[in-house]
Amino acid sequence: MSLKFSCPHCSYEIISGYLQSGDMLRCPECGNYISVPAKAISTDEPSNIIKYTPTPEDDPISDEKQLPTLPPPEPTEWGISDILKGIIYYLIGLIIITVVLRVFCASVVAIAGIGNDYWPSDWNKPYSTYYSMLENLVLDAYSICILYYIVVKKHHNKFYSALKLNWISFREFVFYFIIGMASYYFPHVIRGGFHLSTLHIQGIIFNTSIKLPYGYFYEIAMSLPPLMAAFFEEVVFRGFIYSGLKKSLGQAWAVIIVTVAFVAVHYGKIIYNPSVLMGHVISAMLLIWIRVKTDSVTKPMVAHFAHNFVIETIIWIHRL
Repeated sequence: MSLKFSCPHCSYEIISGYLQSGDMLRCPECGNYISVPAKAISTDEPSNIIKYTPTPEDDPISDEKQLPTLPPPEPTEWGISDILKGIIYYLIGLIIITVVLRVFCASVVAIAGIGNDYWPSDWNKPYSTYYSMLENLVLDAYSICILYYIVVKKHHNKFYSALKLNWISFREFVFYFIIGMASYYFPHVIRGGFHLSTLHIQGIIFNTSIKLPYGYFYEIAMSLPPLMAAFFEEVVFRGFIYSGLKKSLGQAWAVIIVTVAFVAVHYGKIIYNPSVLMGHVISAMLLIWIRVKTDSVTKPMVAHFAHNFVIETIIWIHRL
């Protein structure tokens, strides 16, 4: 029976078949001296530390006392089980973060005595919108933390290289930026023309008579989340989920599931608008095609950013 425990300095998982509680060893990952904790877990997994018998001449606190170890584990690919665990972690965090933020805001409002609308959902615009943006930003950051744990801590990968977030040349940036812009206009051409006056933007027919109703700050704040979504959504869908599904189910099923899931998460914008649905389907197919052909997440990220940039630019044109 082996003992399994983690290094308190770097969280490296150590399994030993000969050490006992209280014995000293040197972590093979970070090099710090540690002792086997009393709460080490018994396991049948094979040891990842080579046994070393010290001689009488060994100084118990010198480097010669170091226990020789196997090299750090090779990076491994995550699979569908990791994806499902990540989704469960996210849903649990979604509930906790939402409750905590709303209780905090309600408590501040109640203590300050600045109104009777304690819950952010009851606030008037633009404050309800600002709260929603804050909530989404915290959840996006939380999702990246989940990916970091699974990709780096659990499977020993480097975050950026494992998720295919590589640098691209300026020429490639311009090329995929143009493709992303074209992906927005293409559905309108298929529909029979492009008309700004009846343009569907993010699931609604934009009202051109409303001119900056809440001021410039509100409009700038509203423009940031769609642009930031290009990073978060690409890392999650075509970086993490696609790679895990490809390993477990193969490339064909990975492409289909990621495309359907990407369209499904935007259901609020497309459920009542077939033309917007068509636009999202075309964009999803284009982005996954770029991902497969280039083996890069950065390139579809640039195209995604350009697509959303066109939308926000048109909104500003209408508002101004």
